[in-house]
Amino acid sequence: MIDGFQRLCQLIGQNDAFKLMNLCGGTRVYIPLIEHCKAEHYLAQVIGLDNLVKLAQEFACDRIEVPMGYHAFKEQRNKEIIRLFNEGICQSELAIRFGLTERQIRTICAKRAPVVDKNQLPLFE
Repeated sequence: MIDGFQRLCQLIGQNDAFKLMNLCGGTRVYIPLIEHCKAEHYLAQVIGLDNLVKLAQEFACDRIEVPMGYHAFKEQRNKEIIRLFNEGICQSELAIRFGLTERQIRTICAKRAPVVDKNQLPLFE
């Protein structure tokens, strides 16, 4: 069985792991034998044939539990929100773009590393 999001990312990469979790997160998925991996397979259409073959090499004829990935997704989303906020996108636009409230955006942005202005002199030196 796959032991979570990190293992899935090691095998097929983070982007395709998110695609797989979006499709069938929280369920057990049958992985076919390598010789049964075809481009028409529903998993191959989502994560690509090469990634289905990688899963088959590791887990052929087994059912793997695909993680929900909520925490990994939330962490990735929050990093993207902070990056965009640091680029100057306003909180209301971020709230609309990510389907959150402005308060949630403020809370996420408050957790970012402080911005240090190298032109500002130290206060107590």
